Amino acid sequence: MELYPDTMTALIGTPTRLRHAREQAGYSLRGAAYLIGTTHPTLASTERGDRELAVWMLLRAAAVYGVSPAWLLGMTEAHGPGTNDAEQRRISFYCRTMKGGA
Repeated sequence: MELYPDTMTALIGTPTRLRHAREQAGYSLRGAAYLIGTTHPTLASTERGDRELAVWMLLRAAAVYGVSPAWLLGMTEAHGPGTNDAEQRRISFYCRTMKGGA
């Protein structure tokens, strides 16, 4: 699988996990999209697997939903946050630099 600097190719199960995490966190599609910093049509198409998951969106969604990016990508079965303070600071910094603020 080829990974690009600003997008992740669709991994098996990622769209399903993305939707599941949003629903478990109690967010509507519009509400989650607003908090992540994207539009609801973009988030909807990403959840369906019609659109590649951008790295910045992966990191923000994980932070908003309270799950680890690794879980969203299907790299672990551990559902919990899985990020420590230092990792969370790196994620926040990355999100700010990629999309102009978080």
